[in-house]
Amino acid sequence: MGCHHWFCLLSGVGSNGGPGMFHPLHNVEALASLLSERIAIQKFPGIPPDDELLEILRDALLKNFDGENKQSDRFPPYLVDWCEDEPEFVVIGHFDDSDPWKYDGLPNGADITVRTCSAATEWYTLEKLLDPEGHLVHQVTYLAPSQSSTAVMFRRCWMYLQAWIGPLPPRTAFPDQPHMSMEGELWEIIQSQPGEFDDIFSSNSHWYSAHPNIDYGPMKHCWGQYQDYLIGEDVQHNSAKLCLEDVPYTRDAICQGLRGIDLVPSLLADFQSWIFAHPGIWPMRLQETRSPVLTSFVQNGSLDSQSCCSFLALPTELILLILTKSSLVGVLQFSASSKKARAVVKDIFNQILREMVLYGVLSWLKPVPDVPNEVSNALTALKSWLPESTEYPLEAAEFPFASFVFSCFVDSPSMRNRRRLAGIVKQFEAMWVQYRRNGWTVNRWELEESDEE
Repeated sequence: MGCHHWFCLLSGVGSNGGPGMFHPLHNVEALASLLSERIAIQKFPGIPPDDELLEILRDALLKNFDGENKQSDRFPPYLVDWCEDEPEFVVIGHFDDSDPWKYDGLPNGADITVRTCSAATEWYTLEKLLDPEGHLVHQVTYLAPSQSSTAVMFRRCWMYLQAWIGPLPPRTAFPDQPHMSMEGELWEIIQSQPGEFDDIFSSNSHWYSAHPNIDYGPMKHCWGQYQDYLIGEDVQHNSAKLCLEDVPYTRDAICQGLRGIDLVPSLLADFQSWIFAHPGIWPMRLQETRSPVLTSFVQNGSLDSQSCCSFLALPTELILLILTKSSLVGVLQFSASSKKARAVVKDIFNQILREMVLYGVLSWLKPVPDVPNEVSNALTALKSWLPESTEYPLEAAEFPFASFVFSCFVDSPSMRNRRRLAGIVKQFEAMWVQYRRNGWTVNRWELEESDEE
C-alpha cells in the first residue's frame, strides 16, 4: 500500500488534522438515498413525499461543493485544523540511527524514546530545525523496521495523556525493573494487548497507531487509508450505516422548511462532526444563557430511596465531600431519588461542580498549561462567564459552574470532544493499572528475548 494517514493514538484523528471535506462528490446520490430512507421510514408529520425528500437532500449535499471542492464556509468554525501548532506530532518508538535493524522482534520499553516532528509517514519523521546560520532545514529520520508499531499522537494529545492519567500503582509485575519512562510503559502497554492491530481497519491494512482495543466513539466510518471525509468513500459500509441510523437534526430541519445550504449545519450534527472538533475551544457565555435543571445532564437512573434517606441524615458538609468524589451521573441519580435529596443537591450543586472541575472527575475542563496557548484561550472564554472577577474564574466561588458545565456538555462541540478524549485516557489508565499489577497481557518480546539467551 502507498502513503496513508496516521491516526492519533489518543484521538483517532488523522495526521491531516481531520476531515477537510463533507463527503466525496461521487457519493452524493448514494448518501442522499440512504438519508432519505432513514427519514421517510419514521413518517413524521411534515416530511415531504419520497421523491421531493430525495431531491431536497441531494440539493443540500451538492450545495457543499464548489465544483469538486468543499466551499470554505461550509464547515463550522470549531472544525479548525488540529495541525496549527509546530511541531505537530510526537512519535513514540525505537530510533537507533547507528543500528536501525538491531531488533528482530520488538524493542522493549527501555529502548523507546519520544520525538517531536512536523510530519510523519509510515517510513520517516520530518523535523524542522535551524542550521548554525539560522536557516530552516528539514531533518528526515527513518524509523526502525517495525514502522507499523510506532505510536503517533498530536502533540497536544500527548500532553493531555500525561496531564489526565490518574494515580497509578507501583510496577509490582516488574520487580527487576521498578522504573520506566511513561513513553516506555505506554509502548509496552499498547504492544502487549491481545488482538491483531489491523482489526481496526480492513484485513489488508496496517495498524496506523489508533488502537483496536480502545473505543474512540462514532468514528469508524471515517477510518481507512485516508481521513478526508466526514462520511467516507463507502456509504453502504456497515459503520457508515450505523452512524446514520438516525438523523434527527436533518429530519427536523426539513420538517421546519429549511432547504439547501441551510440544511448543512443539521447534516453536520447528524454526521457527528463534533468528534473532530478542536478540543481547545472553551464556550463563551451568551447574553441569554440557559439555566439548566438537574435532569438536563442525565435522563434516567435513580438510587434506592431507603439508602438515600440514611445518607441524607449526614451533615451537609460531609454530603458535599462525598458527592464531590462521586461521578456527575451518580450525583444526579442521587438527586432523583427523593424530593429531599433533590433539594439538598440543588443547594450545593454549584459547589459540587466547582470541586469536580478543580480537583475531580471534571478536571479535564481545565486548560493544560503545557499545551501552547491553551491557558490564555481558556481564560478569555472563562472571563466571559464572570467578567467582574479579579481572580482566576474557576477558583471563584461565585462562578456559574452549573451553566458552564451544561454548556460544555450540551452546546460546545469542542468540549464534547475534550470529554471524549478524557474518557479515552481513562481507558488507557485501566490498561496501565492492569499492566503494572499483572504485566504483559501478551508477550510480544519472546523473539528478542530468545535471541539474547
